[in-house]
Amino acid sequence: MIVLGIMRPDRLVAASEIFVQKVLGEEIMNSNQVDLMNFVGENGNPKSPLLLVSAPGYDASYRVDSLAK
Repeated sequence: MIVLGIMRPDRLVAASEIFVQKVLGEEIMNSNQVDLMNFVGENGNPKSPLLLVSAPGYDASYRVDSLAK
């Protein structure tokens, strides 16, 4: 990804989408908004980090902040 970003920055977004699909699964790119409270309760534990992916231009940090409170 780093080499691609240097050599072909115009292809980086498309390559990033393919990488996310391969690593996290194809359904992650087609999913709608997730109930964060239930997701963290079912999949999270204090010893493992969670990766949150959002659409370009969408800042979901307020949802994480409200969940932490």
